[in-house]
Formats: sequence, structure tokens, C-alpha cells
Amino acid sequence: ERGKDIFLERSKVLTAPTTVSDWDADPDSGWQLVDTAMTASATGHDGEGPQIAKLNEGDPSNTADDDGYVFLVDNYAAGGYRAFVTTGTDIAASTQDNRISQQEGWEPRTGGLPESPRHGSFVSASQQVLDAMHEWRDVEAVPSQTLVSAVGHTVTAEVSADDGGDVAGTVVFSGDNWSETATLSNGHASVQVPETVEEITATYQGYRDDLVALSESEPLEIGGAPSLSATTATRCVAGRVTLTVTATNTGDEAVTASITTPFQEKSGVTLEPGRSTTAAFSTRQADIAAGEATVEVEGAEVLASYAAASCG
Repeated sequence: ERGKDIFLERSKVLTAPTTVSDWDADPDSGWQLVDTAMTASATGHDGEGPQIAKLNEGDPSNTADDDGYVFLVDNYAAGGYRAFVTTGTDIAASTQDNRISQQEGWEPRTGGLPESPRHGSFVSASQQVLDAMHEWRDVEAVPSQTLVSAVGHTVTAEVSADDGGDVAGTVVFSGDNWSETATLSNGHASVQVPETVEEITATYQGYRDDLVALSESEPLEIGGAPSLSATTATRCVAGRVTLTVTATNTGDEAVTASITTPFQEKSGVTLEPGRSTTAAFSTRQADIAAGEATVEVEGAEVLASYAAASCG
């Protein structure tokens, strides 16, 4: 058939094979050509991507007996789709000697279409689907729940959606004039909280798709820095300075401490509430300069200074 322009065939057998256009083919068993070069004479350009659809009842372009059809063809070289309005009767009557494209009124409509639309397709839809489309509204975000837990000062937020789906996005941990943002991985996010923070809240900030609603955890008390005190002393042993460090747990819970000096350190020191322990460190020196010893519990440090000492 001719070039790139549109042609029209008919057949009672939709699955009938065809390899060449034929004005004389039998439509009861094959495809009969009933029109050709349908758009070039009207638009000045060959067309492609044709679509034919029956107009809906009440369409302003429909006929009084609801026999209207719209024939869309892509005028690809100049402006995109053009619409031709016709009838089922005229389509059925088209023959080689009475081609529909040669009838009066076969002219493209240019209004009512997007600027330069491209190939697409008509889709049949029930009235129920059409009503749902007209009543379309944004998807409501699924409620979420945020839980927060702590092991020491490592705090973890767990975010879950009420529909059981995956949750992505970020969580803001905040408390006592401090905050930090962490990204969820498999619904969890963790941060290390400063020792000065005693109460923490985790707030789920959502994701860019807005499919899961924001949520906030209940405040969680994680306790402040352990209550400790430390003192030092020096004495001479066999002509060498020995440094002693006394650590006292002034809090209400047992703690495990580490004691560090410039000379030696001792870890795993258990202190019950209200109890003290003293560790002695040999300096192996007759004279030492002034310095500091450190007692550490769960990242919290207490410093105790000592004066210069001499055993000479």
C-alpha cells in the first residue's frame, strides 16, 4: 500500500492474514481495502499511528443517533495528532469508488487536543471506573508507630507502618538541647547520645513519597552521666613514688569503671552504690611531675589531679 499514509481495511475475520492491500479482497475471509492516503489530502502531510473510537453518548461531537466516531491520526511532520469526526454509517459505506476520505466534511479538527500529542491508545472503561477517576483524591498516608530503646547511650528507633509495609526515611533523635538525624535501614535507626542527655525522643520524619505518616515516640529516660568522684594520693615505696587513685560511686546503681594514669591503667573495677575502691600504681620513678588520673564509666569521665612528688 502507498507510502507512510493511513489506509482503511475491513474484515469479518480479525485473525485473517494479509500481506498486500486489495480493493477486491473478500471481507468474509480476508481484509478488503476500502480507503487509502486518508490524511495527506486534508493535512498536507502523511500520517501514522491511527486510532478510531466510538464517541460517548452525550459527546458534543456525536450525532443525534449516537453514531459518531472519532478518527485520530498522528500528523507527525507537523503538529501531532489531528482528529477527524465521522460516523459508523460512513465508515461502513466506504469503498474504492466511495472513499470516506473523499467525502465532504472530511476535515481535521484542531481544537481540544494537547499541544503536539504523541502516539497513545484508547482504553475502554466502565462507568464505575470513570466515576472513580472523576472522584480521584490523593492517597492518604498510612499511620506509623515509632518506638525507641536504649542500651547505655546507644539509642535505637524502630518505625513500623500500620499496613505492615516497608518504611524508609529519616528519624530525628532529640533531647536536652541536642538532636541528630539518622536514616532508617530495615525500619531501624541508631545514634550515640551524649552523656549529658537524660531523656530522648525519636521522631519519624517520613519519606519523599509521603505514603507513611510521621510519628513520634514516647520520651525515654536514659539517665545522665554516672555519679562518681575521684581522689589521688602519693607515697614512697622503696624509694619510688606510688600513685593511688580512689574512685567512689555516689549514685544509686552499680557501675563498672576504668582507672587510667600516665603510668598504668586498671579496667573492670566494679563499684556498688556508695562504695569506693582504691587502686595503687607504681610509677617506678623517684620523682614525678604533677598530672591527672581519669576514672571512666560508660564514656563519662572524672578527672583527679595529683601534685608533683619526690622520694629522693
